[in-house]
Amino acid sequence: FDDLDGDEFDFTRVATDVFYYLPLWSSGRTFAFRFTTSLDIDDRGSRVPFYFQRTLGGSEMLRGFREFRFRDRNLVFLSTEYRWEAIPALEFALFYDAGKVFPRRSDFNLDGLQTSFGLGIRVKTRSSVVLRIDMAHSREGNRIYFKFGPAF
Repeated sequence: FDDLDGDEFDFTRVATDVFYYLPLWSSGRTFAFRFTTSLDIDDRGSRVPFYFQRTLGGSEMLRGFREFRFRDRNLVFLSTEYRWEAIPALEFALFYDAGKVFPRRSDFNLDGLQTSFGLGIRVKTRSSVVLRIDMAHSREGNRIYFKFGPAF
């Protein structure tokens, strides 16, 4: 990211988003895993503006918390889902999310992760998820999300 008006907000972001799907003993049953990390390296004398900082919370990452609940320069996130296709058009998912944001790259570890878990219902076609309903719980309460498209 290059600040066009000067060099106050110049930084480099290194990000990864890895998915792995493990089919189980019968068709229609899968474990889905996701690992996401994002590290920001600001140029000397620069900083990362708050509106470019990564966030956790909401329907995409850490579903038991409200949207944009956690914000900082760096992020680590893990999610796992057990998916069971009841019929071709309907799938259920049990999920567990864990993640944190942190100010310094030296804090990159799995200590102090925020967690949430829940149940999802997916309405599908042969090739995609049309509607996703996730009911999640965290230490801050319960959330329900209605989304078009897959979780990951």
